[in-house]
Amino acid sequence: MRRYSIFAFLTIILGPLVLLNTYTLEAQDRFGFSISPPSFEITANPGDRIENSLKIQNLSQTPLSINVNNENFYAYGNEGQITLTEDSSTYSISDWIKYGNKTIVVNPSESYTFDFVIEIPQNIEPGSHYGAIVSSTNDAILQSTGASVVQEIGAIVLIRVPGDIQEEAKLVSFEPVESVFKDPVINLESLVENIGTVHIKPYGAITISDILGNTVKTINIEGKNVLPGSQRTFNQSFDFENIGIYRANLQLYYKDGTKIITGETSFISLYTERLIPIIVIIVGLIAFYLIFRKRINKAIKIIIKG
Repeated sequence: MRRYSIFAFLTIILGPLVLLNTYTLEAQDRFGFSISPPSFEITANPGDRIENSLKIQNLSQTPLSINVNNENFYAYGNEGQITLTEDSSTYSISDWIKYGNKTIVVNPSESYTFDFVIEIPQNIEPGSHYGAIVSSTNDAILQSTGASVVQEIGAIVLIRVPGDIQEEAKLVSFEPVESVFKDPVINLESLVENIGTVHIKPYGAITISDILGNTVKTINIEGKNVLPGSQRTFNQSFDFENIGIYRANLQLYYKDGTKIITGETSFISLYTERLIPIIVIIVGLIAFYLIFRKRINKAIKIIIKG
């Protein structure tokens, strides 16, 4: 079995996902190549034949020979990581993707439209099926730094087959990264598990309220794909300069907004730069009272007696 450990395959699972191995080039260096779109999300029925294309752009100043292959993958961890594999499973689609030439040459600063066809088997089970179209340079590319590297980029293909599917998720946890935040940045983390048979893309918001129940802030959560049988972390960081104890209510929607995941947690915000002046004022008032308490108490008695 051949595996490639991919740690920058961001955003199946992942909003758009781009797969880069440890030798990927930085686009801003104008070396290597790019692809678009980085992901395909398709709904198809058994027996369907779907035509699509991938745009491969040469960012370098020399011709590039690029090899294209289909790969299966599986998810691991809870940050959207995946690992490519030649092994097949009930979710695999590498055998469904058909195209002509596996090797193409793209001229400098030009693009190539790579056409492919997805043939859905007649007897396929309902639910999610997925794989990747992986493009890689056949030869090492010389960077401006003098280093020779090989680039590999993959486009995720997610296919949903309607039928007798289970679209179900649960909240594993929802909590602050710290119990007490001393900086004006709050970090709340929720972990969602897909216990269904089809990939989902939860989205929603977190509402922050004070101890009186007043809403002080709302944070929107962008959708992230979660594959069947996997977990995904939703990490929300936001600026927050208030001081006190606050409650956070989580609402995540999926299945076209008809299902909801909810959670609740609390945190303490002690924004140091704002808290110090308040402490200084309080200490000053206490010191003032201790120094002039006899006069202050006498004045209070006179006021009370009229």
